[in-house]
Amino acid sequence: MPALRPVFTASVIQTLQQGTSVNLIAHNGQGRRRLLEDIKLAGLKNTQVIILDMADYKDNYKKFIEAVWKEFTISGVIPETLDELISKLEESVNLNIILILHHFDELLNNSNIDFYTNFFDQLNEIKNHQKMVLLCATNEPHDQSVVCVKDKVNRYSWLDLDKKRMPKLTYDEIMVELKYRDLPLSTEELSQLSRVTYNNTKPYSLLNYLVEEIVIPTDRDIIFSTRLNTLVKKFRSEMKQSNNNHFNI
Repeated sequence: MPALRPVFTASVIQTLQQGTSVNLIAHNGQGRRRLLEDIKLAGLKNTQVIILDMADYKDNYKKFIEAVWKEFTISGVIPETLDELISKLEESVNLNIILILHHFDELLNNSNIDFYTNFFDQLNEIKNHQKMVLLCATNEPHDQSVVCVKDKVNRYSWLDLDKKRMPKLTYDEIMVELKYRDLPLSTEELSQLSRVTYNNTKPYSLLNYLVEEIVIPTDRDIIFSTRLNTLVKKFRSEMKQSNNNHFNI
């Protein structure tokens, strides 16, 4: 599968391979998760890419450590802290490691997390390790949010991250993605679908939604543009009513 944003993806990978940790900034529905998966699927030599959704771990620091540990086949007792974990990985794993924390902002502006100040200090220390690099994906720049510890505001995020804001999907990138998915649509229909997707504030969420719905054969007697407009309105309605992460990709 080709990368959704090939040029930007290559730029992020290059930064990470240079040993610089990254703050990927993108709003919901623009394809953040897809970009992270594209990094993982890039086939980087001698590199293991780990993607963890911090929405699943914000309440359980121990579970987070275990999740990283289980990505590797290392015998011994599971480390208790991030710095212990990193040290053991550097001793036991002969690979470069890209640690990706999706929805990292679940740990920011939030006093109900099971993480302490030293965790953020230890994340910051990753830049001093030759084999590991960090990527944190957030809605807004991480240093515009605060770290809260024990129900008290500590300070603004002090992580040393190279901020990269994900660019808007281009019409051509959408067309390449749609052609790869091999839909039973004409070139003109694909073009209409691309234009509608390009103009939406959540283009990747809409793209996936339309791909699932537009090819349903029961609608074949209705003009394509009419079906498309109906589905876009339905998407907007469902997005407003949704309380889960279905559209937050």
